[in-house]
Amino acid sequence: MANEKYPVLYGYSGNRCIELRGVNEVAKFICTEGLENDLTITTPLDTPLLNTFGTFINQITDMEYRKELMEVLVPMQMNMESELFGDDSDDSQTGKKEFEIGDGRKIFAEDTEIDVSDLNFFDELEYDSWDLFLKYCDAMGIEVSDRDEPDWYTAKTIQDKVLDVIMESGIKLNFDRDLEESESPSLG
Repeated sequence: MANEKYPVLYGYSGNRCIELRGVNEVAKFICTEGLENDLTITTPLDTPLLNTFGTFINQITDMEYRKELMEVLVPMQMNMESELFGDDSDDSQTGKKEFEIGDGRKIFAEDTEIDVSDLNFFDELEYDSWDLFLKYCDAMGIEVSDRDEPDWYTAKTIQDKVLDVIMESGIKLNFDRDLEESESPSLG
């Protein structure tokens, strides 16, 4: 259905414009050209359909098209990741213990407690959490005032959820070392 709705699209990568016919060509374009540049894909009338952050979709205007594209794009991205970085599913290769998160995906870490007690450890990640929140708002057309300074409650809430998922997998995090003058971070 997406190929009927958009028989021809144009992919922009750097100073290049490439004609794309069909979801498969769009997915291949994202996986190859996205390694070098952020991309924009438009209709023949130059109406933006989507843009990327590297090989990942950043914003998209047509959710039905997104669904069909993702069915092709995600397997390509996974194959590309395996080719570029090798297959990490063998924990003997990494020397780390295998843990499992929500959907059964494997993550790997040392089978010891990870020291995260330095409270500055999470400062930059809180900015990243805020940026992630802004991307979600942008994708849904939600305007956020004063975007430059994070809303610390929101950033910390996102960060806490990420930490919850990590700890629910069985990975042990140590928040308590040298916390005499400050409080322990809350986790949810």
